[in-house]
Amino acid sequence: TLPQLKNLDLSNNAFKDLAALEAWRRKFPKLDHLIVSGNPLEQAEPDYATKFMAWYPKLRLLNTVQVRSDQDAESGRQVADIPFPIKGPNFQDEGQIAENFLRTFFAGYDTDRATLAQHYYDEQSDFSLAVNTAAPRDPTRSHETAPQEWDAYIKRSRNLKKITQLPARQSRLCRGAQAIHESWSTLPVTRHPDLATQPQKWLIECQSQPGIPDPTGASPVGVDGFLITVHGEFDEIDVSGQVKKTRSFDRTFILGPGGPTGVRVVNDMLTIRAYGGFAAFEPDHNEPQVPAEAGVPVLPPGLTPEIAEQMVLELQKQTSMTVQYAKDCLEQVQWDFDRALQAFAAVRANLPADAFVQAA
Repeated sequence: TLPQLKNLDLSNNAFKDLAALEAWRRKFPKLDHLIVSGNPLEQAEPDYATKFMAWYPKLRLLNTVQVRSDQDAESGRQVADIPFPIKGPNFQDEGQIAENFLRTFFAGYDTDRATLAQHYYDEQSDFSLAVNTAAPRDPTRSHETAPQEWDAYIKRSRNLKKITQLPARQSRLCRGAQAIHESWSTLPVTRHPDLATQPQKWLIECQSQPGIPDPTGASPVGVDGFLITVHGEFDEIDVSGQVKKTRSFDRTFILGPGGPTGVRVVNDMLTIRAYGGFAAFEPDHNEPQVPAEAGVPVLPPGLTPEIAEQMVLELQKQTSMTVQYAKDCLEQVQWDFDRALQAFAAVRANLPADAFVQAA
C-alpha cells in the first residue's frame, strides 16, 4: 500500500461500481484528491461521492470539485456540512447516581477488578464481551496489525454476528459476580483516560430505564434504573506500566437498585475494537445557540438524513454550487429536488461567486 498517497487518478477506466474499488477502501488514509471520471460507476452509483468521502476522511477534492473544506480535511472529519450537526451527549442523571458510578467503575476496573465485581455485581448480573475486528480505524494514526492482536479477547467474544450456535453464545455469557471477575481476570490490564482531565476522549450518555427487576420483589412491574452507554478508549499496559496497545471500546450498562452501595449492574456489555479516535465525539461548536424549535430544520416526513445528504450532493453536482448553498436551496423549497433545480435556474445569474465551488 501507499499510506502517504495524496493524489490518485483513476479516470477513464472500467470500474463498474464501488465494489471494484473495495480493496483500496482503507489503503490511502491521507488521500486528498481522487479522480474517477469516465468510469461506469458514476452512473451505477449515484451516491458515489458520499461513499468516497466516508472512505477517505481527508479527501478534499473529487473529480477536481471541492467536496470537503480544508479545515474538515485537516481534521479528518467525515460529517458533511448539511443540517444534521453533531450534538453533545444526552446525560439524564438523578442525584449524581450515574456519574458517581462511572467515576468509581473505570477507576476500579483499571486497579482492582475483584473488589469492583463484588461492589456492583450480584448473582443475577450479566456480562458479555464482543470483539469487532472490522471497525474503522483512526485514519490519522499509523496502525501495525499484529497477527495475534486479538488473542486475549477472541476466545471470550460473544459477537452475535460471528457466534451463531446457541451453546457457544450461552457459554460466553457470564452470570454472577464470581464468573464476571474470573472473566475480567483473563483480560489485559488497562488504563482509561481520566474523566476529569480528558473528557474529550469520552462520549457518555445516560437515560432513565423503567422496568428494571426489583431485587426485593415488591414491585412486579419493576423499578426505574439507568441505561448508560459509554464510548471511549483505553491503553493495554504491561507489568512495568508501559503502553502496549491502545484500543477503542463501547460499553453499555443497565443499572438498578441493590448491592452494598444501592446500585447494582443488571447487565454489562463490552465491545472492543481497533482504535478509532475521538473526533466523532466532538459536537459542532459553530452551531448558533438557539432554542431547539428554532435550530436545525425539520425534514419532511419520510426523508431520512442519509437521503437528504445524497440530495445535497446531487444538487451540488448538477449546479456546481457549494454544499452550503445547495443545502439552503433545498431547505427553501422544502426538500423538493425538482423545485430546487427550478429555483436555482431562476436565481443563478444573481448568485455571488462564492456560491459556486472553485475548480482546482
